[in-house]
Amino acid sequence: MYSGTEAVAITGGESRNPKRDIPKALKQTFWRILIVYVGMIFFTGLIVPYNSEGLLNAASKSASSPFTVALNQAGWAGAGNLINAIIIITLLSSINSAIYIASRTIYAQAKARRAPRFLAKATSNGVPVNAIVFTNLFGLISLLNISENAGNAFIGLTHMRFRAAVKAQGMPLSSLPFKALGYPYVPWTLFGANIFLVIISGYTTLLTPFDLKAFIFAYLVIPIFIALYAGWKLWHKTKWVNPAEADITSGRREWLGGTDEETAHKGIFAKVKNVLVG
Repeated sequence: MYSGTEAVAITGGESRNPKRDIPKALKQTFWRILIVYVGMIFFTGLIVPYNSEGLLNAASKSASSPFTVALNQAGWAGAGNLINAIIIITLLSSINSAIYIASRTIYAQAKARRAPRFLAKATSNGVPVNAIVFTNLFGLISLLNISENAGNAFIGLTHMRFRAAVKAQGMPLSSLPFKALGYPYVPWTLFGANIFLVIISGYTTLLTPFDLKAFIFAYLVIPIFIALYAGWKLWHKTKWVNPAEADITSGRREWLGGTDEETAHKGIFAKVKNVLVG
């Protein structure tokens, strides 16, 4: 139901002012998660008792939803249908986000000649039409493994490698338009925790009786990733990039000025708002 903050980084490439828009979007995402997701769970927990018959003995999954139980207690007999409709809408939203992220990533890879060149075709408005069609063709394959743990782990690894390159090349952190808090502890925790989750994600398939089909579905992404990574390295004979030699400046945009100056002349409430929500 929630795509993830990594979507903000992808959309930042199409923003007119990433220095202003990315921090603002990340801050607003935090408050939306806190208020909408955590807030709904908190108030639902106040309404629905832990031993509710609706939670323990519901006839279907949608009927066992605590939101459905809460609405039923309020007198709405058809609450299950509403929850199903909400789930369908959120799934469509997640699909839209996934197609956007995947197609833009494939498009960037094609522009860098790391994917077939025909995937770099875009319309006059900048829409990567071939990459979108390609993403849709392989969309159903993603159902084989719906875990995002491996992707989150490599987000942390990429962040650590980027910051290592920044340090090795003597680039001041003040030159970065946005700096993530908690470095290096947060990315290391992100990497380690998600690798651990990837390893144990299919542990139930190893229990008696052994479920071969479920085991393949749970761990298929690991050999596929290794094969693609090793195949690229062997075919193109690329080497592990030294942080001091990594290219972290090509294609870098000049950030639009004025944001800090405009904030400096605003009142205390505007400054607090800028810190909290951008």
